[in-house]
Amino acid sequence: MISDKEMTDMIADARTRREGFEALVRQYSEPLYWKIRHIVITHEDADDVLQNTFIKIWKGLREFRYEAKLFTWMYRVATNEAINFLSEKRRKTYGNSQIGRASCR
Repeated sequence: MISDKEMTDMIADARTRREGFEALVRQYSEPLYWKIRHIVITHEDADDVLQNTFIKIWKGLREFRYEAKLFTWMYRVATNEAINFLSEKRRKTYGNSQIGRASCR
């Protein structure tokens, strides 16, 4: 098990960036998956949200300032991604039902 500091240091170094991110994904995929799954319910949706979560984490790691633990920050990113996913899904569903109703009138 690699420490959070070691992983972020590896990610900061261009020579070890890929290896560091792969370690981060290996170490945190399962707990983040189950957090997301608890929110979005289905496995397929959880997989999609997890992938988006790791993209956001990858893009945001350079700005991570250790004001919180790395997992706490990633957990928040995952939670926000899951909530945004559900909001978008509801919007699409609600929008589609409104279109159907309008065309029936």
